Amino acid sequence: MASYLEMAKTDQDIAARLFAQGQALWGEGKPAQALPCFRDAVAALPPSASDQFVVDVTGSFALALRENGEFDAALALYPDLEARCLAAGLDARKIGRQWAIALEQKRDFDGARLLYEKSKPDVDAPQVEWLKWANAIGLLDWTEGRLTDAATHLAAATAAMPDDPEKAAPYLAVLGNDARLALHMGNSARAYRLINRMVEIRQAVDAIPLPSETSLFKARAALAALRGDHAQEAAILRDGLDWIDQNDPDEWMHKLDLVAHYVAAAQRTRPSDEVVRYLTQMCAAAPMELAWIGSLMLSQILLERADLDGARHNIERAGAFLVGDGTAQSEAEIVATLAALAHFAGKPDAAVFLGKLALKYLALLIHDLDDDALRSAIEESEKLLDLTTADLRSAGRFQEVMVLRNFFDRVRRYALLSRRPMAEALAHQPVPFDAAELKMEQQWLAWRQDLAQMRAAQGTAPLLARMSQVVDGLLAFETTARHTGQVATLPPPLRGRIRLSFVPAGDICELHVQGHDYSRVERIDMTPATFNRTVADLRDAVSDPVAWRDPAQVLYGHLITPIADELDHAECLEIEASGALGMIPIGILSDGVTCLVERIAVRYVIDVAPVRVDGAARRGLVQFNAFAREPNEMPVLAPESDDGMMWPITFASGADFTRGRAVDLLGTKPAYVSLATHLETEPARPDLAALQLGDETHLYLTDFARDDFDMNGVRVALVAACSSGVDDVTLAHNTSLAALVLEKGAQCFVGTLWDISSSVADAFIAQFWQALRDDPTHDPVHVLKMLQSGAAGKADPVGAAQNRTGGIGSPAPEVAPVSWAAFAVFEKCNPPQPAD
Repeated sequence: MASYLEMAKTDQDIAARLFAQGQALWGEGKPAQALPCFRDAVAALPPSASDQFVVDVTGSFALALRENGEFDAALALYPDLEARCLAAGLDARKIGRQWAIALEQKRDFDGARLLYEKSKPDVDAPQVEWLKWANAIGLLDWTEGRLTDAATHLAAATAAMPDDPEKAAPYLAVLGNDARLALHMGNSARAYRLINRMVEIRQAVDAIPLPSETSLFKARAALAALRGDHAQEAAILRDGLDWIDQNDPDEWMHKLDLVAHYVAAAQRTRPSDEVVRYLTQMCAAAPMELAWIGSLMLSQILLERADLDGARHNIERAGAFLVGDGTAQSEAEIVATLAALAHFAGKPDAAVFLGKLALKYLALLIHDLDDDALRSAIEESEKLLDLTTADLRSAGRFQEVMVLRNFFDRVRRYALLSRRPMAEALAHQPVPFDAAELKMEQQWLAWRQDLAQMRAAQGTAPLLARMSQVVDGLLAFETTARHTGQVATLPPPLRGRIRLSFVPAGDICELHVQGHDYSRVERIDMTPATFNRTVADLRDAVSDPVAWRDPAQVLYGHLITPIADELDHAECLEIEASGALGMIPIGILSDGVTCLVERIAVRYVIDVAPVRVDGAARRGLVQFNAFAREPNEMPVLAPESDDGMMWPITFASGADFTRGRAVDLLGTKPAYVSLATHLETEPARPDLAALQLGDETHLYLTDFARDDFDMNGVRVALVAACSSGVDDVTLAHNTSLAALVLEKGAQCFVGTLWDISSSVADAFIAQFWQALRDDPTHDPVHVLKMLQSGAAGKADPVGAAQNRTGGIGSPAPEVAPVSWAAFAVFEKCNPPQPAD
């Protein structure tokens, strides 16, 4: 910068002077003020300017555009910048890195990754260049769900930090990114060390740029949150806000960032009058284009304090500025807050409509959210879902509760794991609006257009009155929809199949029975709580050769007896997996003499988004095994097969079972895939669910969801891992691996309903693939029935008596269902769609 200042003094070069002013403002952490300086500097560039100077000035202008949210304008500059660098023999990698970040912010991840790879520094490049590159690509990895790669790159960025505190101070955010990811992945010890290092660097220097200062306040607050001291967390963030007010009161972007953290911390305790006062003062002082953010946060706090009038006033202020012209994310927040207002105001129909509308917004925007915003949106949406389903229950619309929860589970699975847009899926499986709600949605769209036109023609002031009228109209909405028992949750089953789904309906339960051309509702004389306890009793007893029989008979009486006659004419019983039935090993339900699996085949169906199946030819079986150390420890099939689809057989076990090896083998287009491993989950953090590889590293499901791991068109995917098929919507944040694999395009998933041992996994894998190869139909549902019905024959009272090894009445341990009934077949209820 000094050389350009010198140019301005000696040559009176206007462009150099403007550029120097912009750099000074940028160094002070004021990108908004720096932008016009850079813009004018570009306009003033003389024809005689050197290529290096033109690149520096125009690159800084593009960077400022990007930092101020003008991504399209920034992207328009980068191709010419790169071309000038290459033509002049200049290093284009810095420009490439900036270009990649702009593409990333526009959600073009593939383009961004290509540019990052092109801009990778040389081995002998300065450490700071490696720091910037590793930090940038690490953040991209994190956004795409490549958690292992993200951790590696961000750790490399941290390792490249200068030792000198003065030189390290501008890069405090790099340490902050590494610490945030460590917290995200549950490595609190590493996060603690990184945040302490940030504090030490700050204490060693006199001053740091504003962005680094705000990063430090957030880091110190994160330390307090780690200790569970949310009052201290809020106090630190409030200190940060006071610091900005004293040192740079017009720096609203950093202030609003801290305000969001401050409000979140305050809401983890109890929002105090001080928080309300601060937000009220901030809204009054902020520019109108930013005040809506504070108004929306204030409305949410006032709702928690039951101040409905104050909440409504602030919602209307935010809506007057945004509705019709705001981003999908901001409008989603307004609609969600209106849904909460309707709920607390005793307007259940309006609350249900607005809740569904907000969830639709979420489904459409999830692809554009970064990790923090995504997790926050999912958390808020879960709260909204609870309110919406409570209002549905109060109106007797019980089956819609299950429909809406199934829809939200799909959205959450896409959001947290697949990170894919929902637009195509929504076209096939839209939000479950009834006729009146669809009409109201059209009215909402008309109101949005009206508000946008008024804003363009008349300014903001008249909009407050109009927004108030819109809120009146929304809260007055009523629907004639009530509980009819006729809302279809899934497409109808195929001929010869009967489908069961379970719906808690207040103090009773309902069994929904659906055939190919009929449906009916059976009332279960049992409360939902009693039903769930019975299911839990059965699951707890599967390892006992005797204790499982009583709950199995009770559930048989409630679930199977009402359809006993129909089963005589059916080929297969379908179980809707999302809900209470998905937790039940249906095949072991018994009438006291025989188990159900001895009578009929059972398959579980999952409501997943339609998949366009790759028509490429597939052949062979790939077996991955994290337990076996050598291939000869794994079951081997002979090459003979009726259709040859299971040949060749490829193994990856032990240290050979790595992420790269898995990608390579799946890329060979096998028809069948077998996986024996551990599935590690945290109920509150589905984004941290991971498969253990043979080299003892982890493959996070967010990474496995990527197209790199090609499952599209796989005939059967067998995953012998703990609870790999469970999709229990009663557990917060749970996401089924079975659903993920089916959404990746596999035609059938064979998984488990509870945790299993490695010996059980290995034994089942050998039996299943041998039986599937030998079965003329190669039908996994039929094969599993054959295997389990044979085991069940030893578990009935007569078979058990013949297989005693102990005293009288002591059946052999191997007949306990835990050793044979854990596995189930899961398929999607939507037929696959061939690719164009």
